[in-house]
Amino acid sequence: EKLRTEPAARKVFENALDYLASYRRPSGNTVVLSEDAAFKERLHSLGVEFTVHTRPVKRDDLAGARLLILHGGGQSIRRSAGVIKDFLHNGAPPKTVYWHAPAPETFAAVQRVLEAGKLKIVPSQGPVMIRTPDHEVLAGVTREDLAFRGKPRGPSWMRATDPDPTVIDRALVVATPSGGTFRLKAKHMKLDGKSVRLSEAGDTVEFYTNGSATGSLEVPEVGMYVLTLVAGGTPHTGGWPLVAIKVNDRPAAQVNLTGSTIRSYPFLVDLPKGRSTVRLSFINDAYGSGEDRNLFLDALVVSKTPLKKTGVEILTLPAAVSVVPVGTGRVVVDGVRWDTNVGNRVKADRYASVLLGNLGAAFQPPHGVVTWIPARLFDIDERFNQVSKQAGEIQFYSYGEATARFECVRAGGYAVYVRGHSSPAEGTYAKVEVSVDGVKVGEVELRAWSGQGFSVGIIPDLSLGEHTVMVKFTNDLQALPEDRNLFINAVGFVRGE
Repeated sequence: EKLRTEPAARKVFENALDYLASYRRPSGNTVVLSEDAAFKERLHSLGVEFTVHTRPVKRDDLAGARLLILHGGGQSIRRSAGVIKDFLHNGAPPKTVYWHAPAPETFAAVQRVLEAGKLKIVPSQGPVMIRTPDHEVLAGVTREDLAFRGKPRGPSWMRATDPDPTVIDRALVVATPSGGTFRLKAKHMKLDGKSVRLSEAGDTVEFYTNGSATGSLEVPEVGMYVLTLVAGGTPHTGGWPLVAIKVNDRPAAQVNLTGSTIRSYPFLVDLPKGRSTVRLSFINDAYGSGEDRNLFLDALVVSKTPLKKTGVEILTLPAAVSVVPVGTGRVVVDGVRWDTNVGNRVKADRYASVLLGNLGAAFQPPHGVVTWIPARLFDIDERFNQVSKQAGEIQFYSYGEATARFECVRAGGYAVYVRGHSSPAEGTYAKVEVSVDGVKVGEVELRAWSGQGFSVGIIPDLSLGEHTVMVKFTNDLQALPEDRNLFINAVGFVRGE
């Protein structure tokens, strides 16, 4: 129907058909070198086809491979440095090493062998912005894929979230230019905000509400410059001040503080030649429960010269995703924690699948198609007055049940899934029990604050005909300011082979 009335829908459909018709399975196999069993399980969950090694690889182990995936650090990667170097220098077709969440010490040791320049891995935090969206490594990755959201805050019916700083936990840093720096003191900038003022000592600017400090800077040539925010602050519910940086009214970077002490937070920004206006904005003020998130801003330090052209391509800001040329190949460094972020699983899976596909990984076809029973088809007993259906989900603000009728048209064994999310209390998320015809299939904790799928259990033999499925919220708890609640989007069934 949409194809006849919506030109955009028709174009998307045509593009999908063109892609499927022209798709060619990547040549060469994928090798994984990692001692982390959980990371390998995440690759399996994405459907990536690979052979795995936990000990140092030999040249024969990489025969026929075009993609080598490293994760973390350890002696196995250190002792494989020479083989990795040969792999990257091994001519056509070009080889790729994808190094996810590289350990700083291991990276330092290996990059010396690779002769990749003066690079190092440093701690970092999100939010993260895509700097070069047209680069082949990030082709198909959208801004939304990296817009991880933090834990919900406030009452459940007024939930709000901040950007999740744990979207990345490390970034690549290149050698700082040797031409010196200049310093823009916050006290000399134009201040704006309801409660933004100089400290009593007069050396820093204190932000007790959202606000901004605006100044100007001048650089001799266009390029990427090292800027350093010198600041400290106070937290609220575990979250620290977030500072948005704009250059000439265009978003340039965001810096998430990590502690109360005033210290340096370096980051990279593209600057035009000449004079520019820079605005530093405190954007996530919050208070309550005896805590008050505030920002204490000292200065912005700017390098006088841009980074030298080293061949390193920085694809995001902060530089969590970067491409380092080595020999005839490349090392793709990735600090995005798509492997461990439980609250943004759908976005994490989408990002990782697209990125790995761009790098040449092959994927196994899905084993079965999930048939979903959406929330709108469920009925809620009127005695559960804290359970309702809104915005495509069943919202449980207290203990309750919801049921739906469905028809099985093909008898056999079925795996059962549930799609949804929950808000935690006292470290535990909401649990949902799923039963079919009064028989419990399983119970699962929805450890996510944004919607994703969870495996519940197996029905060994589901007969033809009509059945009833029920979802039940089993562990409601209110421990102010936390409130454990459950949100169900759908229940799904996959027939066994």
